[in-house]
Amino acid sequence: MLVDLSHQANYLGNHTQAINLARAAIEGAEGKATPRAMSMYSAMEGPGSPRPFQHR
Repeated sequence: MLVDLSHQANYLGNHTQAINLARAAIEGAEGKATPRAMSMYSAMEGPGSPRPFQHR
C-alpha cells in the first residue's frame, strides 16, 4: 500500500513525500516481504533521489 502511495506522490510531483513513503514501505516490510517485493519498494525510493522522476 505504501509503495503505491509513493508511486502516486511521484506522479503528482511530491518527491520528498514519495521518498518517505517508499522508505516506510521498506522499513515496515523488512523481514516479512519477499525479496521481489523488497526490490520493488527499493526501486520506488530511487526515482525521488537524487533527481526526481518525471512522468511525461
